[in-house]
Amino acid sequence: MGILLSTGFACLILGFTAFGGLFSDLYLLLSPPKSISNEVTIVSIDPKSLAMWDSEDSSPDVTPRDLLAQLITTVSHAGANVVVLDIMLDSSTQHDEALATAIREHGMVLSAEQIQVNEPHSMTYFSVGITPELQAQTVVDNHRTLNGVSANLYLEEPILYNGNLIARGAPLLMVHDRVQTSGEWPSNVMQHPNIDNTLTPSIGLAAAWLHRNRLLDASVTYEMLLADLQAVCEVQRAGLVCESKSLPGLPDFEYRLDRTFYLNFLGPETRDPLPVIQASTLLTLEAERAQWLSFGLAEKDLPEHIRDSALPSEVLDQLKDKVVVIGRVDKFGEEGADRYPTPYSFPFFTRNDMAGVRIQAQLIENILTNRHFSRVHWIFELLFTVVCTWLTILMYTRTPKYLQAVLWLGSTAFLIALGTLLFIVTDGIVLELGLCITMSLLTLIVCNIYEGAEG
Repeated sequence: MGILLSTGFACLILGFTAFGGLFSDLYLLLSPPKSISNEVTIVSIDPKSLAMWDSEDSSPDVTPRDLLAQLITTVSHAGANVVVLDIMLDSSTQHDEALATAIREHGMVLSAEQIQVNEPHSMTYFSVGITPELQAQTVVDNHRTLNGVSANLYLEEPILYNGNLIARGAPLLMVHDRVQTSGEWPSNVMQHPNIDNTLTPSIGLAAAWLHRNRLLDASVTYEMLLADLQAVCEVQRAGLVCESKSLPGLPDFEYRLDRTFYLNFLGPETRDPLPVIQASTLLTLEAERAQWLSFGLAEKDLPEHIRDSALPSEVLDQLKDKVVVIGRVDKFGEEGADRYPTPYSFPFFTRNDMAGVRIQAQLIENILTNRHFSRVHWIFELLFTVVCTWLTILMYTRTPKYLQAVLWLGSTAFLIALGTLLFIVTDGIVLELGLCITMSLLTLIVCNIYEGAEG
């Protein structure tokens, strides 16, 4: 009976690994809320926002560019330092001119690019990038105020594939070809040739670097970030190689810039400590200003209380000198929604529990706060497994049988508590216990089988 109980408990704890789970997922669930830097704010475009903007289509596939223009203008008036659009701008639409004007007036806007596999056998990548006309309209003093950055996440396939890929981190840098097109072939090729071997930082890396450096010097540009990256990274035939673990203005990372950055998640979507402002709230608060401007008045001619700000102090505090990440959360549960399973969908990872914009915001926060997610070296885990196995044999030989299951279960619970404590105290160091607990259970079963055969 003891062995059956032990086996059942082991299956409960270890069974989720067959679906791609790790003990780090369990540690995250058991961890208390984390502190934040108060440098990142999310602006969510929800169904209410879309309905308020255009009641004829409350869920357009292409985010209205004039809506984005209004949101950028609003957060610019509030003093946002860097604006991130977790939205792709790879095709021309109506109101691109209004969006370009808002971007130029702000001065530093990043837009998501989805970098895709081009040739699977060689693992080369390409991106459509930002529509050339829009990017051309956002150049100020020979510097681009709108820049494309990688929105790619590192997605792991579970061992027992269930159709969902678990989001665990993001590559900080990617090398790809950018295929910028305008119009139809062949004239589009003549006007906008391909750009090969483009080095593109992730949303998290670009936003964090620009934010910290622009707080010191508002004239810092995206081109300066690329220069810093090119100084420490080299594109080789075998791939990207970087010498550095960090960049000026940012803390040192756990690994080099060419490695995947594993997220130390701050919390699930329902308990994420990052501040969130609904786009509908900003639209409501800015409605009076927009109405005055619609009469043809210039900004300087607006009534004083409107010209200064129509936003209350609590909203201004969440936007001023912040990284403001704007993204859509309206397609909850719909096919094609920008949502992913995360460790918080433990244990079976069958639901898309977090919006992409929130994952990107947590990535920026991780980089700004130097919050690393790292695993104890495999040699230490192997030694730890050997010790667990030896203690199991010692327990079997020196304790009555009716106590063995209780002791084993108690020891396993203690190990999980120990791993959780290590994770909380160090804020991200993970002791994976799968091998240790599995070997301990197998040792206990083999000892009982051997004694039964001898008897």
